Amino acid sequence: MTWIATKTFYETTDFREVLRCWIETQKSLKHFSFRKISKQAGFTSPNYFQLVMSGKRNLGFEGFTKLTKLMGITGLERDYFRELVEFSNAKTHDGKKQRFEKLLKIRNRAQMLHSFRLPILNYEYLSTWAYVAVREFVAANPNISSSERIAKLLEFQIKTSEVERAIDFLIANHLIEKTSTGFRTLKMNLVSTDEINSLSVRSFHQQVLNLAGQAVREMPLEEREFGALTLSLTEREFSDLKRRMKAFRTEIHSAFATPKLGARVVQISLLAFPLSKASSNGNSNSKLT
Repeated sequence: MTWIATKTFYETTDFREVLRCWIETQKSLKHFSFRKISKQAGFTSPNYFQLVMSGKRNLGFEGFTKLTKLMGITGLERDYFRELVEFSNAKTHDGKKQRFEKLLKIRNRAQMLHSFRLPILNYEYLSTWAYVAVREFVAANPNISSSERIAKLLEFQIKTSEVERAIDFLIANHLIEKTSTGFRTLKMNLVSTDEINSLSVRSFHQQVLNLAGQAVREMPLEEREFGALTLSLTEREFSDLKRRMKAFRTEIHSAFATPKLGARVVQISLLAFPLSKASSNGNSNSKLT
């Protein structure tokens, strides 16, 4: 493809961005019109491109086949573009997760094939709690270099091989670097789209909830702090509660964000979700249980 840099193509996580990029190159040609390129692609609808690009219409397999032929997308790029489309069309969290993991595999193949480095995505970093935990551990324990020792000092029976995989990932993506005595953290440079952020955060929350359940069962009381409240709240009160929780989370982060040498890695989670449906009368003062 001559109309987009290979690295730029694989940085994209939205197939509509690829379409927009291609359309921009077509606009420089004489007699450009969406009607014309729709006809060239074999679509009966003259405004097909506008509908797809605006998100008012999904791209099916037939449309994908016609577009990739018109745009000259072949080989590995075609595989990546197809997964971008399937990711966009997926309706469930599990469906999107499955498609995105396929995207990551193709991205990795592209990096090896074309010898370039792509920016890390939030989903990759949050795909396993071990990546986050090991990075935070390194920040507080920069003089520990043994993967086996790190595994022993982390909870939930994490394997040495999992720690080694986490360290390799963090080093490869410039989130930590090796020193003469151990490791040190580097500034994060995560990039993503809103949809990928949502997918990655939901996946990470699920992992944290699983760890919390294990902590309830296995950790002694003095090693953890759990509390729960069940209240009836109006829609307005619930919104206010979420605002207060976000403010408290920011306060906690500001107070403890700077790691101290030898500190423990602690997972802190604030949860609030309704146990009953909102009233159908639309009253903002109706109670949520």
